[in-house]
Amino acid sequence: MNSTQNKAVTNYRKRQKKKGFVRMELNVPDTDRELIRKAAANLRAGGDLAEKTRMALLSVINPYEGMGLKELLEAAPLEELDLERSKETWRDIDL
Repeated sequence: MNSTQNKAVTNYRKRQKKKGFVRMELNVPDTDRELIRKAAANLRAGGDLAEKTRMALLSVINPYEGMGLKELLEAAPLEELDLERSKETWRDIDL
């Protein structure tokens, strides 16, 4: 690129930074390229669409973020655990 192009790119990036945007480079599978581009476009758009996209991504990435202890315990998959204790009240101890 020539100096005029470099200056234009630099100015563009400065304007974007003032708006709160950052430039990122990602390595993703080719099959997910369009999905990531669409998600980024939705987040850039702002408003309700950005919030819905953000919430959908966060619910998949970390569904328990922001929950207190009570909510975490309520959300825990306890159905699969065997919580029954043995009724034995004695045990052999080698003294």
